[in-house]
Amino acid sequence: MKNISILIILFILIFSCKQEKALTIKKYEGFIIRSDTTKNYKVITLEKYNSFYSLIDDINRIVCNDSIPEIILTDNDVTKKIIISNFCYSNYGCVLIRQRNVIEIYKDTIYKSGKKKPIDSLFSIMKKDYFNLGIDPNYSVKPSKLIFYLNDLKGLKSYLNKITTYYDKLKINENLNIVISRRLEIMPPPKFHRN
Repeated sequence: MKNISILIILFILIFSCKQEKALTIKKYEGFIIRSDTTKNYKVITLEKYNSFYSLIDDINRIVCNDSIPEIILTDNDVTKKIIISNFCYSNYGCVLIRQRNVIEIYKDTIYKSGKKKPIDSLFSIMKKDYFNLGIDPNYSVKPSKLIFYLNDLKGLKSYLNKITTYYDKLKINENLNIVISRRLEIMPPPKFHRN
């Protein structure tokens, strides 16, 4: 009887222990333009922002003080540390970036090479951009030059999760360049009329 009760207690102890899943941490680094290379990271908590402009102001304040903004997200059992690649406009002024090297996401719409595409096509666009190698003039020159511009606080977490998930799925060995900034409408050139 004593042996049976010991076996029952052991059985209960063994099966009552919860097996906790190990949390995986992944870091997504972009190009970092800083004068100080000590990598002084500042974590940005997206939940504290009510306005996209206050988020942009904080990111600009961080990068202009030689620090690096980092957003930490948890997706299932993965903690994603995403380095934001914004640069300090007061130090660099206007930076010229070829439109073919940009994937812009704003209000569930992707803007790529002057065309609007649904957010559902993000994976196929990323695949074309990362593996284009300059062949198609509508897609990125090379993987290291591809930049994601995100312009919407409302869907920011979702966009970051999608981008990082697809990035992992494509097994890219380049930096993941993500810039969070205001949306700039690019106006088409005026039409020329002959008189």
